[in-house]
Amino acid sequence: MAMLLFISTFILIYGGINYYCFRLVDKSLGLNKIKKAILFVFILLMTLSPIIVGILLRKGHIIYIKEYVWLTYYYLAFVTLLFCVSICFRLLMFIARNKNNPLMNLKVSSFLAISLCFYGYFEANNIKIENIEIYSNKINRNLKIAFLSDLHHGHTVSDEYVSNIIKKLKEERIDLLLMGGDILETGWNNNAKIWNEINPPLGKFAVSGNHEFYLGYEKSKIIYGEMGVKLIDNQSLDIGELNLIGLPDEVYVTQYSGYIEDINKLRKKLPETKFTILLKHRPRKVYNGLIDLQLSGHTHSGQILPFKIITKMFYPIHSGLYNVDGDYKIYVSRGIGTWGPRIRVVSSPELTIINLIKKD
Repeated sequence: MAMLLFISTFILIYGGINYYCFRLVDKSLGLNKIKKAILFVFILLMTLSPIIVGILLRKGHIIYIKEYVWLTYYYLAFVTLLFCVSICFRLLMFIARNKNNPLMNLKVSSFLAISLCFYGYFEANNIKIENIEIYSNKINRNLKIAFLSDLHHGHTVSDEYVSNIIKKLKEERIDLLLMGGDILETGWNNNAKIWNEINPPLGKFAVSGNHEFYLGYEKSKIIYGEMGVKLIDNQSLDIGELNLIGLPDEVYVTQYSGYIEDINKLRKKLPETKFTILLKHRPRKVYNGLIDLQLSGHTHSGQILPFKIITKMFYPIHSGLYNVDGDYKIYVSRGIGTWGPRIRVVSSPELTIINLIKKD
């Protein structure tokens, strides 16, 4: 039911964007009936393409549809930016009390949308190191923790990009590596073993995001094993310096007949005096007084600027560090990779370095 609602909402919004762009091209160029029909069929196909690609990728057909995948995703980015720029153009014309010129609108909007796509590709490959400091009297020494989320390593995020991430992790000399879900992507045909090049002393731990389930939960478990990463869904661990708790993404319950363990039960298994980190893919509060820091992702901070408005509506705890309840903090990563097009606009990929500092 949840997936059906998502697909219906997506088609409604994305279909509306595509229809607007169809009308803009038609009005600007004055197409005859045949050209108009061809354009309409093309746009209808591209509107449905993200759904078609999702189905084909889940069935493991990445090798046969690689070019179709790239066309689908980059068209999605372009047409969305075209729509947004065009609306802004019309608004400016209205404010200036100038008559809207569809052809000029199309030319300006197309140029800016294409320019933003090129810029967005550069930004998507420009990883920012986000350093945050958290003070606590529940630790025995200062710790350096790396957190990354929403890599989507798969058909569009390459092994070469991951090697660049690992290089940066090595330079940081971290004590612990934590992963907040959606590290893997449907259509997986990649090298998991490159992650064995980084082995921090306190280990590597992860929880599942929704895309691990879309890929296939059992397959994801195998890949994480090859990465040398311990998947801690519905588990709590005392790793010596810290407590760790991991919860799987909620699609495990809504779409895959799984379960999410009661966090209070998991917390009671751990020493109360130790600093406790919760790994949870979606940035929703758990209302637990014994969690010190929750690490989440999922929002991508919108990834492409216009989408930030939508993601912030669904997830008010959106990106960055939040003090939500006493000493309970939530940090939400913008994500280190991309879903769909390799484009990010005003939402740089981030590698989060958490400096956990002993407070006297």
